[in-house]
Amino acid sequence: MSTATDQLPRTLAEFAAAPAELLAHLKASGTGRRLQVAGGGTVVVVDEEVFRRLRKSEDRAAVLEGVLDAVEGRTMDAREFFDSLRREQGRA
Repeated sequence: MSTATDQLPRTLAEFAAAPAELLAHLKASGTGRRLQVAGGGTVVVVDEEVFRRLRKSEDRAAVLEGVLDAVEGRTMDAREFFDSLRREQGRA
């Protein structure tokens, strides 16, 4: 049984030859598609909105990591940091 997604490009070369159908599918479905690259490897193509959501999620994770570092004492005062940096570089 063949589905609509079976007809979509499976390789980067196929995608480059006719991108419109896959791009429309990605926009409508909110998903990504892994494409095989000649010579090995893969790339993932996603709609811009999906990419923005992923970036926003990564940004939130980075902020949370910074807050956890501060709460758990893995940070230092900026003055202390720059003083230690000058000492390491022999400029203190």
